[in-house]
Amino acid sequence: MIANLVKTIGIKRQGLTRVVTVSVETSSPVKSAKIADAWVEQYTSSQVTSKSSELTDANGQLAQRLEELR
Repeated sequence: MIANLVKTIGIKRQGLTRVVTVSVETSSPVKSAKIADAWVEQYTSSQVTSKSSELTDANGQLAQRLEELR
């Protein structure tokens, strides 16, 4: 089931940018749009979580280094 779903999804980078096009082909345009939207939402959410964690770690390291320098 998931393997079949993955086969319907296309992701293409736009030139040298960080912009991508997500396309999904199913028998229903509404279903395709919902799947594409869910895919983009999940990807965006995971990127925000990852970047937030990286920033929190960097902030902690900077605060620690600042204390060492004082």
